Amino acid sequence: MGKLKLSLKYKLLFFLTFIPACALVFYLWLAVKLFSEDKEAYVYGSNVTLSKAIGAQISSELNAHIESLLPIVAQYDPQAEQLREEAKLIFSKQKKISYVSFNKFQGDKFSEKVFLEKEDFKKEKDYSLAFKHKQQLLTESKKKGIAFKALGEKSPYVMMALGDASNTIFFVSYVPQILNVLNASANVSNYLISGEGHIEMRPNENDVFTAETNTITYFNEPQWTGINEGSAEYGGGTNTVLSSFARVGVSDLRVISLVDKQFALLGVRNLIKKSVYSLIMILCVTIFLSLFVSNSLTSTLRLLFQATKDVAQGNFNIQLKVQSSDEVGGLSESFNTMAKEVSRLLIESSQKARMEGELATAKTVQETLFPPAIATVGNIEICGYYQPASECGGDWWHYCEIGEHVYIWIGDATGHGAAAALITSAARSAAAVIENFSEIAPSQILALVNNSIHSTSKGKMMMTFFLAAIHRKTGQVTYCNASHESPFILRNKRPLDKSDLEIMDQTNGPRLGHEKNSAYPEATAQLNDGDMVLFYTDGVPELHNTENKTWGERRYIKAIFEATEKETLSEFHDVLKLKMEDFRSGRELKDDVTFVVIRFKQAAAQQLSA
Repeated sequence: MGKLKLSLKYKLLFFLTFIPACALVFYLWLAVKLFSEDKEAYVYGSNVTLSKAIGAQISSELNAHIESLLPIVAQYDPQAEQLREEAKLIFSKQKKISYVSFNKFQGDKFSEKVFLEKEDFKKEKDYSLAFKHKQQLLTESKKKGIAFKALGEKSPYVMMALGDASNTIFFVSYVPQILNVLNASANVSNYLISGEGHIEMRPNENDVFTAETNTITYFNEPQWTGINEGSAEYGGGTNTVLSSFARVGVSDLRVISLVDKQFALLGVRNLIKKSVYSLIMILCVTIFLSLFVSNSLTSTLRLLFQATKDVAQGNFNIQLKVQSSDEVGGLSESFNTMAKEVSRLLIESSQKARMEGELATAKTVQETLFPPAIATVGNIEICGYYQPASECGGDWWHYCEIGEHVYIWIGDATGHGAAAALITSAARSAAAVIENFSEIAPSQILALVNNSIHSTSKGKMMMTFFLAAIHRKTGQVTYCNASHESPFILRNKRPLDKSDLEIMDQTNGPRLGHEKNSAYPEATAQLNDGDMVLFYTDGVPELHNTENKTWGERRYIKAIFEATEKETLSEFHDVLKLKMEDFRSGRELKDDVTFVVIRFKQAAAQQLSA
């Protein structure tokens, strides 16, 4: 038996855990993917909304400062290039504008004509920066109509320039509200940037960029041109951010809102963590259940496997305990039945082998009961044929010489097999004793054999019998019949027809062994030179072929006529035997088959008498 590479238990365990595990992992992956996509979409939507809201507040704040500047601008006389006194009063009362100047483009630059400023602004540390970028803003406003720049990335002051090709107003506004708006979101970093991507104002906290980084190039790609809002992912690895923008509507300013992707998807990581814990728990339960199921399914199979190994080693005394009512339980019951049946068959086979051996011995012994098949006794030629239907047959034939007579014995015990063989043995034993007599009549012989068989079988087994005593000199045949098939006398005439076929049926008596004191009357017949006598048992005409047809008397007699065309007695024997075998075509015999043919020779008898 080949060595197992992988137990069925582990195969079942593998499939019962692997398939659910794959399904759960796929579900986890799909859930995380969908949740991540949904979360990103939510963050993008929230960021865009936030960017728009911040942009709207900044736009509102800057426009409010521009409107607060208008009363002062109304007090400026561009012809005289002077401010009226009311302008100073208005400037001093308002709190939004910290510095304002009126400029005129002359030559290749702007020159300041008049300005107003507040004392507290002059104390700011970035005061000088306002004048550093003044010319730049004035030039930009000439092109754009309005220019903007923060005094510092975290400064509450911003610079703006408003004007046309010749006159431009430059002013500095105090806008702490813009910084407050940029710092309002705890988890989102909001930036105010210029059209070129320069950071104008940044939050005090949650700043995702280093201080050295003063530009943001997000959304500078051509596809964002002319679009007022949008969102996209930038960066890579641990520096990936979810970005959104919205245009302010003042100059080319934009608000960009950034959220760290890892932080935004923190809920996803928590979901993954909890899902992994749940997955592990489910897998543990699955493995436990799989172990239970695989054990329950394969425990009986393991017992069956071990039982088959025991059977292979010759141990059939095995009975498995059936623990289930499913197919495996049915298989166990079938195995138990098979083991019992095999054990029974082995016992029967052993007994059959013993019986066959005994029958073979009996067959060997029975073969000694028959004389040589071909013989010449005085002037009488003898040729016999015998084939039993089983190892031991119930047919028996014999010949012997007693005084001036040659005796031909032929009998058929009831059935065939060992019991019938015992009857033939009793008949042969009686014949062995009778052969020592000097003279004895056929009727006396059958009476003695009948008594022997009846004593042996107690009337339960019987035997048909025909006994003929042929006088060697005269050819006279004295015979007795105990319910046996009557022989045929075949006269020495060729060709032979049915009228030349004589039946020795002048007397008949009960079967041997039927009653203890049965009598068997005699009859006579005369044989001439060359005449033959054919003795046979009922198995000859009752032969069956493969189509279950019987040979019958008609075919039998026809075969006899064809056999008489041969010269010698052995040729007659061979032809008749061949006809029987051709008809039978290998069909198993139902009864024993026996025939004996003799030929009387008158010339040889005269020579013997001389």
